[in-house]
Amino acid sequence: MSCRYWYGTVVVLALATLTGNVAMAAPQLNWDPGATGSATGGGVGTWDTGSWWNGTADLGWTAGDDAIFGGSTTGTVTISSSASANNLFFNTAGYTIAGNTLTLTGGTINASSGTTTISSVVAGTNGIVTTGTGTLTLNGSAVNTFTGGTTINAGNLLLDFSNLATPTNLISSGNALSMGGGTLSIKGNATGATSQTFSGLSLTSGANVVTVNSNGGAGTTLALNSIAQTAGSGATVAFTLPTTGSITTTATNTNGIIGGWAIIDNGNGLYSWAANNGSNAIAAGATTTTLSPTANWTGGSPLTTSTTVNSVIESGDIHLGSNQLTVGSGGIILQTTSFWMQDTGGSLTSGLASGELFVHSASSAGVDDQLYVAIVNNGATPLILVKDGPGTAYVTGANTYTGGTSSMEAFYRLAAKVAISAALVRQMLPSRSTAGLSILLEPHTRPLRWVSAALTATAAQ
Repeated sequence: MSCRYWYGTVVVLALATLTGNVAMAAPQLNWDPGATGSATGGGVGTWDTGSWWNGTADLGWTAGDDAIFGGSTTGTVTISSSASANNLFFNTAGYTIAGNTLTLTGGTINASSGTTTISSVVAGTNGIVTTGTGTLTLNGSAVNTFTGGTTINAGNLLLDFSNLATPTNLISSGNALSMGGGTLSIKGNATGATSQTFSGLSLTSGANVVTVNSNGGAGTTLALNSIAQTAGSGATVAFTLPTTGSITTTATNTNGIIGGWAIIDNGNGLYSWAANNGSNAIAAGATTTTLSPTANWTGGSPLTTSTTVNSVIESGDIHLGSNQLTVGSGGIILQTTSFWMQDTGGSLTSGLASGELFVHSASSAGVDDQLYVAIVNNGATPLILVKDGPGTAYVTGANTYTGGTSSMEAFYRLAAKVAISAALVRQMLPSRSTAGLSILLEPHTRPLRWVSAALTATAAQ
């Protein structure tokens, strides 16, 4: 008798220990308004009183569970009173969450494809984290009250101010913005001046896009305040400015630009460097054909000695001769016209302590932009080659850099003589391969193209 009691006591203590130290996932409920007894019911209905499938039975909503929306039929799901959920997963595009307040305790919202809309006020203290490749649209008629930050790790978060009578801060301005490979889109109110403020922007990974559409209104302003890029992360950002209004920042320039990782997409297949114009508005940074360590250089006379510039816009053929070009900011823009950085005796490296060399390629339409020089480490600092933009970057030199390669949009094209191996390739993407020299990219990107029988590449599964 005493043995059974002693054994039972041990079991209870063990369970208590596990409960205190192991985070348990929230139960998942699948929206099933027709009570079909499956995870693929889907359709319109009322969140509070509708049926939810838990894997074995249809039942009512349980506050704090994960909500999963799927099925071949979508539509509007209305919150008649209020609802509290942990995370939201939209496996089918086309759903709209409307009605009263939706409180999130976890904060992840996964829009797997297409467009998902939330018109309800989103509340909670853990912020929101967007995942999935789809577009999540917030377009309510009242300000979302959640705190804890806004994180965009994938897909497009669209803030649509069309329904907000006083179009100011659809997301509370106390929230910081963090981006890890996604898009923030702002659509202004068509009849007034629109503004959205964040307490700061952090770029943690991936190719990020921030775009503002004034939508015919009196002007749309996005105030980002500070901007910080995590060194060594390969994070970049491309801004699309509104026709009326501005994107503002308190970030300061270094040698005339915010950083080699920050560009403006001019919408015509051309990029500019993003700069603080002195009034805290983001504008195109000034460039020059004069060589100097602080120059945002557009090319010109061939190099006669090894040289440092702050950044490069390849707007013409650039001849390095047998010299080394060091790019202080790590930033290179390849424009739409076919130009080469060339001379087989020349070399290219980054001046950043992180070793990042950012190659922004604007357009892939019949363009033959090449870095026909050796890309090398900067002394003991390994170089990390980072590629973004829709264009093709032809990297055709006898490269010896060892920090790895990250292609976040479109692809590189590498010549057979490129010195590279699987051990050198650092794919800062969710999918990767350990089989030989295969490299996996995210499903929504095109594969790397290797010009060599010895190297292969496949798209992500």
